[in-house]
Amino acid sequence: MGKKMMWIWLLLPALMLRLFAVSALASGDAVSPPPEAEAAESVLDPAELSSIVEQLYVPRNNPGETFALGYCYTGTGETWFYNPDEFIGSASLYKLPLVMLIANQVHEGILDQDGQVYGYDVNAVEQRALTYSENEIAEVMVGYLNDFYGSFRNSRTAQARMAGVREETLPEVYYESFSVSARFMLSVLNELYCRSELYPNVIDCMLEANPGQYFRQELEGRYDVAQKYGGGENYLHTAGIIYTDTPFLLVVMTYNVYDAMTLIGRLAERLAEYTQSVDQRIADAALQEELAAARDEALERQAAEEAARAEAEAKRAAEEAERQRLAAEEAERAREEQRRQEEARAAEEARIKETERLVIRIVAGGVAGLLAICLLFRSRKKRK
Repeated sequence: MGKKMMWIWLLLPALMLRLFAVSALASGDAVSPPPEAEAAESVLDPAELSSIVEQLYVPRNNPGETFALGYCYTGTGETWFYNPDEFIGSASLYKLPLVMLIANQVHEGILDQDGQVYGYDVNAVEQRALTYSENEIAEVMVGYLNDFYGSFRNSRTAQARMAGVREETLPEVYYESFSVSARFMLSVLNELYCRSELYPNVIDCMLEANPGQYFRQELEGRYDVAQKYGGGENYLHTAGIIYTDTPFLLVVMTYNVYDAMTLIGRLAERLAEYTQSVDQRIADAALQEELAAARDEALERQAAEEAARAEAEAKRAAEEAERQRLAAEEAERAREEQRRQEEARAAEEARIKETERLVIRIVAGGVAGLLAICLLFRSRKKRK
């Protein structure tokens, strides 16, 4: 595709927007979370995010003025949008999904990382398109992918599928130009971040792009930033991954917005601060849960210890009661034995006494008999 045709493609979005008006959410409206996310408590505060945007972006009613933003907290995958579904000219943002399609072909073995795309080294294509945003190399990629997929429309369809965007949600202007929305570009970034192993050189090239500009205006030296900008014809956009402790994805798209470069840099800075605050809230909540769990565990342990002590005390009381019962039985047996012994002694003493009385009676009877005999002998002697 020649340079003339390339410029036609780049200017086409502005023309198409006059023919294909796309309904957009009111500025500041946050998109509802997907159904599967509604059950979980959100960590994002839409009101605070709206406040950040509204403090920095002041609409000036410039002709055709457009501002859109997409934010994703990767810790939970939750997203927040401002005017997410208006498709406007992408400027050079369109180069990112093109390079990602080529990186996918490398991953699938269709291309080699050291191979060539229409005479250009793949590594050079990625760096020239992403780090330096060269239009000449973009033409090469567009021509190659149009030929590979059979048409421009098919190439755009492949980009949407790669990003996980349902084709039926895309307006016709998407298929006829390089127009994108904040929601679409955030989906592209999500694919890049979540499957970064497929795009290592893509991210490396974006990490080198535009030092001190766009998202890196205020964040240079504080966080790594992998970014792709798009500019020209009153457009100024930036899409990227900002590597705070928990990285976040950010898309800012502007058309005919006053001092857009400053706005883009300050939004990145404020949202980096916001992301860190979300991390802190989650950490605090986790700490509170940990402390609550520790308290519950301590209470359970205390209850268990008290139950164990009560059980031990009951056991000791039972053992003491049993010891006392056995001692009482032993004492009763001893008393019974003593009674038996006393009764036996008393019986023995009575028997002895009876025997003594009997002996005495016998002896007394014997003595009486002897006396009687003696008296009888004496009486007979006297008769003689």
